Amino acid sequence: GRGTQTPFELFGAPWLDGEMLARELGNLELPGVRFKAVKFTPESSKFEGELCSGVSIQITDRKQFESVRTGIEIALRLRRLYPEKWEIDAYDRLLGNETTLEAIRNGRPYAEIESANSDGLLEFAFRRSQYLIYR
Repeated sequence: GRGTQTPFELFGAPWLDGEMLARELGNLELPGVRFKAVKFTPESSKFEGELCSGVSIQITDRKQFESVRTGIEIALRLRRLYPEKWEIDAYDRLLGNETTLEAIRNGRPYAEIESANSDGLLEFAFRRSQYLIYR
């Protein structure tokens, strides 16, 4: 969605099949989110002026929505469906975790990725809890 009015609500590319990807993501039945196929033409950024097929991410329940899981599941589908076109190495700067990037690159299932990061997530949750204003 870079270059559009809704950069964090949709994603796509000229080479992506938004109908197929939205269907695949919907079949996962991820909590608190729905996916809808869209077409758009970015006004700036990488695909400026090009018609893109993509997916709109519609959060239906903020309390149940799992943003990290959703992002990783999207990445796993992009890697499987478009291994030659999706630039996975660019995802590293957004992800910031080489172990998870390698797991996505190798097509590991989400449950395995989550399990491999569970110790770090528990540590982070403990450190974070000390700074929460509202609990």
